[in-house]
Amino acid sequence: MKRAFASILLIVALVVATGALALAGHRRQAAQLAQQTAAYQSNRTAHPAAAAAAKTATTTTTAKAGEKAATKTATARAKKLKAVGQGQSLSVAVMGSDIATGKDPAGFQYGVRDYLSKTLGYDVTLSGNWAAGATIGGTGLSQLATVATKAPALLIIAYGTAEQDPTNNFYAQPDTLRANLAMLLSRTKTALPDTRVVVLTSWRHGTDGAAYDAVIKTTAQAAGAQVVDLTTVWQAAANQTAANQPTEAGQRAIAQAVIKQALVKAYVPKALQ
Repeated sequence: MKRAFASILLIVALVVATGALALAGHRRQAAQLAQQTAAYQSNRTAHPAAAAAAKTATTTTTAKAGEKAATKTATARAKKLKAVGQGQSLSVAVMGSDIATGKDPAGFQYGVRDYLSKTLGYDVTLSGNWAAGATIGGTGLSQLATVATKAPALLIIAYGTAEQDPTNNFYAQPDTLRANLAMLLSRTKTALPDTRVVVLTSWRHGTDGAAYDAVIKTTAQAAGAQVVDLTTVWQAAANQTAANQPTEAGQRAIAQAVIKQALVKAYVPKALQ
C-alpha cells in the first residue's frame, strides 16, 4: 500500500510539474510577442519618413500600373475604332451658310472629316456648297442638284442662320423657313434616297432664334432627318465673335456636337460607343 501511494504521489507531482512548465512557456511566449510588437511600433514611430516612403512607393506603383492598364485599354479601343471604316470610302457633303464657312482646318466640316478618317479609318471625300449669308430660299434649293451629283453617303445641312438677319435679301420668317426646309428635305429624299441626312440648328441671331430652331427641329424630324442641337455651343461666349460668328473654338465645338449627337450613333458599333 505504501508503495502504491508513493507511486500515485509521484505521478501527481509529475503532472503538476508539467503543467507549471507549460504555463511558464506560454507566459514567456506572450512576453516575447509583446516585446516584438512594442519594438515594431517603436520602429514605426521612430522612422515615420520610412513608413511614408514605403506607402508612397506602394501608391506610385499602383498608380503606374493603373495608368499602364488604361493606356493599353485606350490603345486597343483606338485600334478597334480605326478598323470601323478601314478600306471603305465615305462621301460627305455639307450645305449651309455662315457656320459652314470656316476655312480648312478651322471649319466644323473639316473636324467632322478628320474624325471619320483619322478616328474611324474611312477614306473620306468632302464636298459641298456653303457661303456667308446663304439661305435655303436664296441658294440652297438651287444648289441641291449640284450636291446630288456627288452622291454623298452623309449630307449635313446648316441653314436657318442667315434667314434670321433682316438685312439679308432672303430674310425669312419662321413659317417661310419651315416651308423652304421641308421642300429642301423632300427634294433631298427624292434625289438621294440612301443618303444619311443631318440637320443643324441655327447660330442664333437676336431673341427670335428659339422660334427658328423650333422650326428646324420639328421639320427635320418630320422628314426623318437627324437633328444636331447647337444651343449650348453658341451660348458659350468663347465660341462666338462680336459679329456673332463662330470662333475657331466654336467651330471645333460644332464639330464635336455633330460627332457626339450624330456620327457616333450612326457609325460606331454600340460596343465601342
